[in-house]
Amino acid sequence: MPSGSPRMWTLLAALTLLAHSSFSEEPVAVVVSVSGKVEWREEERAPWKLAAKGLRLYQGSELRTGILSRAVLVFVADGSRVLVNEDTELVVEAKGLGRVLRPTGRVRMFVGEVYSKVRSGREFEVETPVSVASVRGTEFDLSHDAELELIVVDGLVELSNALGRALAGVHADHRHIRHCPELCTRAACDLRSLRWVNTWTR
Repeated sequence: MPSGSPRMWTLLAALTLLAHSSFSEEPVAVVVSVSGKVEWREEERAPWKLAAKGLRLYQGSELRTGILSRAVLVFVADGSRVLVNEDTELVVEAKGLGRVLRPTGRVRMFVGEVYSKVRSGREFEVETPVSVASVRGTEFDLSHDAELELIVVDGLVELSNALGRALAGVHADHRHIRHCPELCTRAACDLRSLRWVNTWTR
């Protein structure tokens, strides 16, 4: 074996580590608007800090809003916007970060409400403790507290449970309410329930 081989493998390993590090340092989303008390932290168990406009959120960063507090996030990969309502706690992620293809934006919401506006042709996911909403270029509102409620404004949202089993495909102007793991209702929705979104975006 040539004497230079160990040195070459060391160099390749270093370049791989550097590439992985550079991807992990790329921001996933940027906070473009804040109202009230909004806090963030780099990861679980890290101390909470006040969030401000222009804050960059990286893979696994957590964000939470207080009472009468809201925030708007823009995902770097495709410009998808997420409006975060009051009393919400979530994690921002990008699936496929570091791959050749553009990563997919993802929000893991523990509790609260988010309104997502996803660019045409782009994929996006919002996960709650009981479900995953997967979309491609649409607008929808998802809230989770005692029950889960999905309101689709435009396009189609595929809803599946935490194990990946498909639950429903919800079309525009309809809502899907999941009261418990097996009991669901679906009906036409009144978009006036999203007045907080219209007020916040004007």
